[in-house]
Amino acid sequence: MEEDHRRCERGLRETFGFLAARVALDERGEVAGVYVVDRGGDDPAAVITAVRDFLREHCDREVAPSTVSLTQLGEEERGRLRLDLVAVRRDRGGSSVKVAMSFHGLVARGSGTGEDLAEAGAAAAVEGLNRCLGSDLFALRDVGLATVGGHGVVLAALAAVQDGALLIGASWRQEDLAEAAARAVLAAVNRRLATYVLP
Repeated sequence: MEEDHRRCERGLRETFGFLAARVALDERGEVAGVYVVDRGGDDPAAVITAVRDFLREHCDREVAPSTVSLTQLGEEERGRLRLDLVAVRRDRGGSSVKVAMSFHGLVARGSGTGEDLAEAGAAAAVEGLNRCLGSDLFALRDVGLATVGGHGVVLAALAAVQDGALLIGASWRQEDLAEAAARAVLAAVNRRLATYVLP
């Protein structure tokens, strides 16, 4: 089972040129989630359909559209949360990060502190987005750094309070690690925003 699982991930990367692909299985060996990272530029719905078709034809796995989580790096789409400002302050006690973001004309700010700059940036972004959306809809679960295709990537994992769903976002790692972490948070939420916010 594990060998087939890895073969599917490798096939997704090679067939579509994804920067990363992960097929997560539950305790029964069924597909619990499919996570892919793309460079962006293609229609997200078409990419998700292609992923589902590939899994059906080459891996004998039938998955629902909601099971596929697509991150398109660098995407800036209308009608989504937008990061407007990131300010970092460092002192002997650690780092503090403040962010400002907007959504359909609404502007909100968030702040985060800690020894880890990426975690502080992600925490500030989560606080800001919850204020921007007017409710505590999301909670930060984890922040990590990875190298994909020779490029540094910041990954953020959030939980949707409404249904406990795990949302994963990614952003290219930049000189400003706090900003990259904040963008990873928004990437995680923006891909599923309609599910939790929009009518």
